[in-house]
Amino acid sequence: MPIAHCILGPDIKLDTSPVSLIVERWADYAGISGEHMTLTLTQSDAQFGLCYRLMATLYLPSLWSSEDVGILQLALARSLADCFDCSPASVHVITTIIQSGFVVEDGEIVKW
Repeated sequence: MPIAHCILGPDIKLDTSPVSLIVERWADYAGISGEHMTLTLTQSDAQFGLCYRLMATLYLPSLWSSEDVGILQLALARSLADCFDCSPASVHVITTIIQSGFVVEDGEIVKW
């Protein structure tokens, strides 16, 4: 259940990027199936301070090992940089680990 919420900088246009490939590349780079991956893209109107072209928050269940978390983070950053044709230095990914029982899906609390 890797879920990523990505904010695109004001200079990035969705209609000129191969956004349909992001999840596929993310899964390929991570070496896992993309079947349960979710990606949401939001366009930013403005950004101030230290600016990134792409900012992503990655939500992962606590069942992933530290090594796998690192792989998923790097794979997401790489797929975003590739699909939006920008340098890895302009992509920021932060990860939040979700504990068992802190997710509701299909009206039920999910435990792992």
